[in-house]
Amino acid sequence: MSLTENRNDDTFRFFDLPSELRDEIYAHAYGGRNLKIIAYDQAFYANLLVNKQFFAEAVPHLIRDSRFIFGDLRSMRAFVKRYPRVRDAITTIDTEYYFGDWDTGVNIGPVLNDLPRLTHLKVELNNFASGYTVSSYDSANLGGDFGVKFYNAINSLKSLRGLKEFELDGEGLSPRLNDVAMKRFDSPNVTTAMATSTLPTFIDTTTVLSLLSTIAILGTAYIASLRLLPNSAPPKIRILFIWHAFDALIHICLEGGYLYNCFFSYTTNSSLWGGKNSVSAYLPPNVYFLGHKDRLYGAQYGTNPLSALWKEYAKADARWGGSDLTVISLEILTVFIGAPIAAWVCNCLRTGRKDAWFWMIVLATGELYGGFMTFNPEWLSGSPNLDTSNWMYMWVYLTFFNMLWVFIPLWILYEGYWNIAGTGGTKSSARGGKKRR
Repeated sequence: MSLTENRNDDTFRFFDLPSELRDEIYAHAYGGRNLKIIAYDQAFYANLLVNKQFFAEAVPHLIRDSRFIFGDLRSMRAFVKRYPRVRDAITTIDTEYYFGDWDTGVNIGPVLNDLPRLTHLKVELNNFASGYTVSSYDSANLGGDFGVKFYNAINSLKSLRGLKEFELDGEGLSPRLNDVAMKRFDSPNVTTAMATSTLPTFIDTTTVLSLLSTIAILGTAYIASLRLLPNSAPPKIRILFIWHAFDALIHICLEGGYLYNCFFSYTTNSSLWGGKNSVSAYLPPNVYFLGHKDRLYGAQYGTNPLSALWKEYAKADARWGGSDLTVISLEILTVFIGAPIAAWVCNCLRTGRKDAWFWMIVLATGELYGGFMTFNPEWLSGSPNLDTSNWMYMWVYLTFFNMLWVFIPLWILYEGYWNIAGTGGTKSSARGGKKRR
C-alpha cells in the first residue's frame, strides 16, 4: 500500500477551500490591524512565511486592510523605499510629526507620493525634543521658519490624488493650528496664499546660514594664504594652500560638530519607538549605538547651532541626522587624521618642504576612498536615505559639495604623480620655483 493510499480521509487541507472563502478568512485573521513599524522591520509579516501560496494570498489583506504606524517621517521614508511590494499596497498610514524635527516635514509629500493606493492619512503633531512649547510656535501667527515649513508640509499633501481622508491630531495641536492647517490643505490657492517671499520654500534661514558658514570658511582659508604665503608664491601653490586650509577647517569645525552631536546629542523619549528598547532607523535590527538601548543619537536630537546645520544637510541625506555607523566611522578618520594632515600640508607648502606632495597624495587618496565608502553602500541599497526631490538637495547639497572632494583630489593626484615621477608638471615651493621641463 502506498503512502498516499494510507492517508486519513478526514485530513482537512486549507487550500482545498475555494479562493473566495480563503479570502474571507485572510481578511478576518489579518485585516484591520494596527502595525507599528520601524524602518527595517519585517516582523509585521513574519507569521505569514509558512508557505509561499499562503504568503502570496494573505499578505495583500494584511497590508491593504491594516493601519501602518510610523514613529517619525524618516522611518516611514526608509520603510517605503526598502519594501516596494508592501509600499504599493498600503492604504492607511499614521505618522508622528515632531516639532523638534519639523525640518523633515518638507519631504512628507514626496514620500507619500510613492504610495499609489494611499487613501487615509493621520499626522500626529508632537512637541517633544524641540526645546519650545506649542505656544511659542502658535503665538507669532505661525509666520516664522516653522510657519513656512509647516504650511509647506501641509501643501505638499495636495499632490496626493487618491487621498480621501486626512486627520491632524496630537499633543502639539492647538485648535488654531488645526484650523489654519485645514484651511491651507483645502484651499485651491494655497501656493498663492503662501507666497510671502520670492525664495523657494525649501530655502530658509538655516539654509542660508549653513551656506554662509561654508563661504566664511573658504574666506578664512584665502586670508590665511595671504598672511602665511609670500607674494612670490606661484598660483598653483596658493590654490593648493587654500584648498588644504579649507579642507582642514571644514573637517574640524563642521564635521567635528557632526561627531559631537553623534556622541552627545540624543533622546530617551520612549514614544519614538513604542517599546523598551530604542530602534534607530540608521542602524540594523538589535544594534544600539554605544550600547545604549534607551537612546537615539544624532544631530536630529541636538539643539546647538551645528546640529541645525546637519539637520539641514540631512534633508538631502538622512543618515547625517542620526547615528549611521559607516558615516560616523569615516568621519572619525576624517576629523582626527584627515584634518591634521591637511593642516600639515599647509605648513609644508608654507615652508617649501620637499615632502609636501607625498602628504597631499596621501590625503587625496583618503578623501577619494572616504567619498566612495560614504555613498557606495547607499547606492547598493537603493539610496533609501537620499532625497533628490528638488535642485537644492540634488545639485547643491549632494552633487556640488561632495564632488569638490572628488575632482580636486583627482587633480592633486595627477599633479603629484608628474611632480614625483619627474616627467613633467611643475616642481615649486612657496618661495617661488622653476618650471621643470
